[in-house]
This record gives sequence, C-alpha cells and structure tokens, in this order.
Amino acid sequence: MDLATAVVLGFSLSMDAFAVSIAVPLCVAALSARQVVKVAGSFGLFQAVMPLFGWIVASGVVSIARSWDHWVAFLLLSAVGGHMILEGFKDGTDCPRWPDPTRGKALFALSVGTSIDAFAAGAGFAGLGLQIAPVVAVIGSMTFAFSAAGMVFGRRIGRRFGERMLVVGGLLLLVIGLKILLEDIFA
Repeated sequence: MDLATAVVLGFSLSMDAFAVSIAVPLCVAALSARQVVKVAGSFGLFQAVMPLFGWIVASGVVSIARSWDHWVAFLLLSAVGGHMILEGFKDGTDCPRWPDPTRGKALFALSVGTSIDAFAAGAGFAGLGLQIAPVVAVIGSMTFAFSAAGMVFGRRIGRRFGERMLVVGGLLLLVIGLKILLEDIFA
C-alpha cells in the first residue's frame, strides 16, 4: 500500500471522529488546548490501534467480529447522539448535564464508537501483506489533525448557534451510527 492510499484511507476513517469532535465543544464551557489535544489524541490513538488490532485478530476471529462490530458502533453513537438531541431541546440548558466528553467513560465511548470501522478496515488488511505500522501511523495522525480542527471549528459554531448545535451534533452522531450499521448490513 503506497502513501497516497494510506492518506485516502486515513482521511476516510477520520471523518467519523471529525464529525464527533465538532460536537464535543458544545458541552464544555471553556475548552482548553489541553482538552483539544486529549480528545484528538484519544481519537487518533483509537483510530490507529483499532486497525492494528483488526489486522492482528483477522486470522480467525474476523468473521465473528464482523457480525457485531457495526451494532456496537451504532449503539454507542446513538446513545450519545440521542442524549445530545434531548438536551438540545431542553429550555435554558447552557451545557448538557452529562459526563464531560473530554474525559473518562464518555471520551472512551466516543473513541470506541468512532473507531469500530477502523477495526473492520484493519481486518481487511490481513491478506494484503502490507506493512501495517506506516498505515496506522498515517490513520492516527490524520485523525488527530482532523479531530483537533473539528473541535476548534465546533467551538466557533457552538457560540453562535448554541443549543441548536447540540441537536445538529446529536443528529450527526445518529447518522454516522446508522451509516456504519447499514454499510455493514448491506455489504
């Protein structure tokens, strides 16, 4: 796999994390540079590790994992997205009353939810005989960069549109989850 192919793959796999990262600043009053790096780093790490993990276990477990990976991503993204939508329709809510998405279980759930498709992609690499390290490095780096940019962009949009952006962000998460589910079901 050449560098151009790895970049295209990195771009496509990072778009889920980018979409989610746009929504993250909506529930953090004053997003710090440290939080941007932490979230982008988590998304980048998971996007790099999941294809590596998929590549490692592809020998026999891939058929089992492929039967449920899309459901995990769909459920995680739908739960977070549904919660955002409900909070966005509440009157007078400046920031949703949910765990801070820049740490703990919420960050873990978002990181896993956006990287399930990377696991499946990595499983597909198994028979290609490629050098996996450069590919996962490109995927992780691109995801980090797009996620950081998404958080900065999301903060600007959030200031202007406020609670309406929670609904939009939640809908984006639902659409991403549904896209993953339908692609795997009809593949």
